[in-house]
Amino acid sequence: MRRIMLIFACIVLLFAQNAVAAEGAGKQEAAAKNPFAGGPSVFFPSTSYKFDQVLEGAKIEHAFVVENRGKAPLRIGRVRPD
Repeated sequence: MRRIMLIFACIVLLFAQNAVAAEGAGKQEAAAKNPFAGGPSVFFPSTSYKFDQVLEGAKIEHAFVVENRGKAPLRIGRVRPD
């Protein structure tokens, strides 16, 4: 469970650091109001998952869905499990 939460925290921090700058005069005005306008917009349909009991040493996995609801490509990098 700690590993999943750590991975989730790394992903969220990454998205905050990788906002795409607006280009063009019209986009610059929008960026002045909202620095993330026209950039990627991350959405997580589910942010947590509760595992049932498992035997010690058993390998458990869960895949989280990450959606980009923005207009620019969403780049994910430097995701590291603990």
